[in-house]
Amino acid sequence: MICKGDNGKWQPNYSNVLGNIASGGISNLYYPATDRGVELTFERAMTVTATGSIGALLVEFYPDLQRHFQKKK
Repeated sequence: MICKGDNGKWQPNYSNVLGNIASGGISNLYYPATDRGVELTFERAMTVTATGSIGALLVEFYPDLQRHFQKKK
């Protein structure tokens, strides 16, 4: 959700969030009319954003956790 911009300052990751909202809107084409709507679009977009954030944390810290739990005694 937050990243360093080209100017070196921390800022919202607009492209990621807007891309997730766009993909949520496109996914409306897949679902039947009863399962479509603005609320569902944003729910799907925020779900993808949250899982992406969690995945990024795992990628970042997995080596440290692996070393910690696999220490030889």
